[in-house]
Amino acid sequence: MIILFRHTVPENQPDQRLSEYARGRIPAYPTRKGLKKAIKRGELTVNGKPGETGCWVRAGDEIALIKVDRTPPA
Repeated sequence: MIILFRHTVPENQPDQRLSEYARGRIPAYPTRKGLKKAIKRGELTVNGKPGETGCWVRAGDEIALIKVDRTPPA
């Protein structure tokens, strides 16, 4: 797993859904639609676990954009 981008939710941030919070904060996915697709592909993790569009992020959570290996097995 290669981490392409990492972000920690600041202390003064209210709880929000991952799909709402990460929009505009992850440079590779500036739109909500693109972000949702990335979450479904497993490219976003929250505290090391795969993120879901409905999961809530809180202050101190770490959001990471990872590179997912999509090469089919030989």
